[in-house]
Amino acid sequence: MQKTHPTHYGHLIVAFVACVLPTTLLWLGIIPYSLRFWLLIILSLVMIFYAIWRQFTLADLGIRTDNLRPALQWNMLFTILLMVAMAIAYNKGFVRFEGQNQLNWFFLFYIVLSSPAQEFIYRSLIFAELKHHRFASPVAIVILSALNFSYLHVFYNDWITLLVTLFMGVIWGIIYHHHPNWLSVSLSHALLGASAIFIGLI
Repeated sequence: MQKTHPTHYGHLIVAFVACVLPTTLLWLGIIPYSLRFWLLIILSLVMIFYAIWRQFTLADLGIRTDNLRPALQWNMLFTILLMVAMAIAYNKGFVRFEGQNQLNWFFLFYIVLSSPAQEFIYRSLIFAELKHHRFASPVAIVILSALNFSYLHVFYNDWITLLVTLFMGVIWGIIYHHHPNWLSVSLSHALLGASAIFIGLI
């Protein structure tokens, strides 16, 4: 049975400050850009301890297997459709950056650590926190999680990247709302993000 938590808006504020502040410091140059991966790792560890302190269950955080199949089906459908769209954009010459078209340690880090960490912080944890506050409708939860996820990419100083990540955040949020599964959305994130970086679309 899912645990219930008291409605303390201080918890909500702490969660969102923890999500927004590190990105802002990185964007302003207060934290060097070269430390962005270490920052994500540290933030992930902090938010894991936060989730434990908040007594969220694994199910609260979408770490579950009972809904893995439908979650994978919807996330993989979205992944395939967007990968086809990216391939078309690439063939039409809509590449704005020099792609990292050689597989290296960055892609291993992105797939194994970065994508799962981002999904835990900006999907699993935000959904878990917002669901325990009565004012947050499903639409509000999806939008707020998508906005936070998009803002994570603000230090690229590129509006197209922000709009694309906002769109992806909304779709992943809708799927996660209906089928809350951290593993499936992390896999979709890893595949799409690595592909976009590989060919230079973002």
